[in-house]
Amino acid sequence: MSWMIILLLGVWILGAALCYVSKNLKWQGIAFILPALIGLYISMNIAWLSSQTGLASLAWDWITIGDQSISLIFEFNTYTVPLMVMVSSISFLVHVYSLRYMRNDASKQRFFATLALFTFSMLGLTLSENLLQLFVFWELVGLCSYLLIGFYRNTVESGHASTKALIINKIGDAGFLIALMILWSVAGTLNIETLSTVALSDEWRTLIGTAILIA
Repeated sequence: MSWMIILLLGVWILGAALCYVSKNLKWQGIAFILPALIGLYISMNIAWLSSQTGLASLAWDWITIGDQSISLIFEFNTYTVPLMVMVSSISFLVHVYSLRYMRNDASKQRFFATLALFTFSMLGLTLSENLLQLFVFWELVGLCSYLLIGFYRNTVESGHASTKALIINKIGDAGFLIALMILWSVAGTLNIETLSTVALSDEWRTLIGTAILIA
């Protein structure tokens, strides 16, 4: 099932590139909707395989700090698989709706490219098994939100709205980073499954929980 996991994430990166360069394609609408359709199909297949053959994960060595290492892990469990299907389904519906809504917009290829990158980021966030990896995809989601909110660059309102969203996101990012630094210092890991077994004092739990609440 590992190749399907890679394909699920890769189709959105390729889809974003295809959407962005599709301005002169005869069948531009197909280029816009194809990543969403393929992504939904792959998600459904992964969900079905998970129910038949058991759950799986995909991991690579990522970062080593001293004697500690952080792996890049995409986890498929009873929590992440339904969320993966939900993200893919909603993304497909948004793409279908946007085909007509954006049909006369001169910059629609930029919109669909950003939407594809947004879906990639959401899937990566949903499937992440450690908090640093989750934070990276969290940042990508924030970037895509900024680009979509400020899509109409020639309007003052759009610029102000995207700037407000960016500032609020950065406040949340600060809380998230504080939580990550504390967890790494007191627990020595950012692996979500491992953290569930780490015993922390009430004071640390309160401080970490407050930082994550800010995020």
